[in-house]
Amino acid sequence: MKPVARLRALAAAGSLMAACAPATADNAVLAVTATVVSKGKCTFATGTVFNAALKNNGTDIDPSLSAPATATATGSFICVGNGNQPVTFVVAADDGSHRLASGPRRMRHESVITEYIPYSLSISPSSASVPKNESVTVVITATALASDFQNVIAGRYSDTVTVSVSP
Repeated sequence: MKPVARLRALAAAGSLMAACAPATADNAVLAVTATVVSKGKCTFATGTVFNAALKNNGTDIDPSLSAPATATATGSFICVGNGNQPVTFVVAADDGSHRLASGPRRMRHESVITEYIPYSLSISPSSASVPKNESVTVVITATALASDFQNVIAGRYSDTVTVSVSP
C-alpha cells in the first residue's frame, strides 16, 4: 500500500472510531433472592375431611335474622423431617369451585345454578414452625354475612374448597 493510501486509510479509521465513541454506561439493579425449602413434609391425618355447615340459628340459615352464618371445622396434620430442625408449615385454601376471578368464594344453590351466597374463610394457624412429629390442629372458620343471604332463594348451597398444607 502506498504511503498516501495508508495515510488515508488510517485517517478514515480514526474518524470511524471517533464516530463510534463509547456512550456513557447505564446501570440496572439485579435483585437476588432465594427460598430455602424445609427439610420436612407435612401430611393431613388419614381421612381428614373438613365439614363446615353454615348456620345462624343453630340448625341452618334463617334469612330473617341479622346475624352472620358461621361454621367451624377442624382437622389435624403432622410434620416429619430430617435432623433436629423444626418444620415451618403453611396451610392454604384454594378459591373453591364457584369463585369468580376477582370476588369472594361463593356457595352455589344445588338446583338454581345462578344463585350464590358469598362467604369468607379464615385458617388458624395458617403458618408456624413446629417440632418434628408434633400433631397440629387447624381450625377453619367460614362466614357468610347476613346481607349476603337475606334475599336468596331457599334451598341447599354448597362449595368445595381444597385445603393444603406444605411443605
